[in-house]
Amino acid sequence: MKISIVDFGSGNIKSIIYSIKKKCKIIKSKKDFFLSKKIIIPGQGNFSNLYKNLKNIEKIFIIKKIIKKNIPILGICLGFQLFFKKNYESNIKGLSLISNNVKKFKKKYCKVPLIGWLKTYNKINKKKKIFYHFHSYYAYCYNTKYCCFYNNYFTSCYKLKNIKICQFHPEKSSIFGKKFLNKF
Repeated sequence: MKISIVDFGSGNIKSIIYSIKKKCKIIKSKKDFFLSKKIIIPGQGNFSNLYKNLKNIEKIFIIKKIIKKNIPILGICLGFQLFFKKNYESNIKGLSLISNNVKKFKKKYCKVPLIGWLKTYNKINKKKKIFYHFHSYYAYCYNTKYCCFYNNYFTSCYKLKNIKICQFHPEKSSIFGKKFLNKF
């Protein structure tokens, strides 16, 4: 099944393609979205730049349409944050599919940005996997199945209908990351 990756000008596209080891298509136009069987929204950088770039090329509107068509979407890092109500990095509203907000880690209590490997806990079966994180912001969903601890608990991965989002970088997370991407 062909996977398409959204190009918004500052993503980690090459790392994702390398990790998936499947043929991928880069989404550059509106038409590309609707020809996709699965879509990855990568993330690296600043939330306001991501949002501006997606908004300028009308991709925000298209992403909302794609969600309604039940096409599977995977959001990574900034792509994770996009689905929340608000991002405090630049006080910009996200897609609001998840009612919680994205907040910054407090430098008073921990090193910011968070760079490194963290255990992700499955709250149901208590299994742990290690994934690579690189971010200064986090969100917490009360009904989350997967969480991490870095000064406080935050959501590591979340699933909502056809949307799966992760705060970590599976493309940089070795074996567990490759398995995660290949399950998508």
